[in-house]
Order: sequence, then C-alpha cells, then structure tokens
Amino acid sequence: MIETLITTYTKYILYYLIFINAITILIYLYDKLKSNFAFTMRIDDSTFHTLSLFGGILSTFILIILFNRRNVKITFQFITYIILGIWIFIGLKYYKYLAF
Repeated sequence: MIETLITTYTKYILYYLIFINAITILIYLYDKLKSNFAFTMRIDDSTFHTLSLFGGILSTFILIILFNRRNVKITFQFITYIILGIWIFIGLKYYKYLAF
C-alpha cells in the first residue's frame, strides 16, 4: 500500500517538474523572440528566478548556455546558483523517499 502511494507521488512530482520546465522553456523562448525587436518590454529577471525556484532550474541552466542569456549579469548568476543549491539540498534530503 505505502509503496504504491510513494510511486504515485513520485510520478506526480516527475510530471510537475516536466511541466514547470516546459513552461520555463516557453517563457525563455518568448523572451528571446522579444529581444529581436527594438524597444520591446523584456521579461523581468524575477520571473525567471521564480520559475527556477518552482522547479525549472534544469531548463534554466540549459537555456542560459544555449541562448547566452543573462550570463554576463553577476547578480542573475548568483541568485540562480543559490536556487540550484536549494534544489540540490531538497534532492539530497528527499531522494530516499522517491521510488524510481
């Protein structure tokens, strides 16, 4: 009983992380498209940090590398690495409870 419950929660956590990373990718792509046009409002850094904090940290790092996005801003990188550290801590703390 408890093993099926853990497996079900693991599946939902995985679906959530896939969903939030897909949303993060779409927001980054939208911002990249907006950057091609002059005098358009760009998406704020706090939006990207919020998406990373909610679970989109993997796609954030991949897109920073692919798009060369925000890799010059030290404060953006610093906050992103703090969020990565939070997710690593969460992953190490609760890894034993997840059943893959």
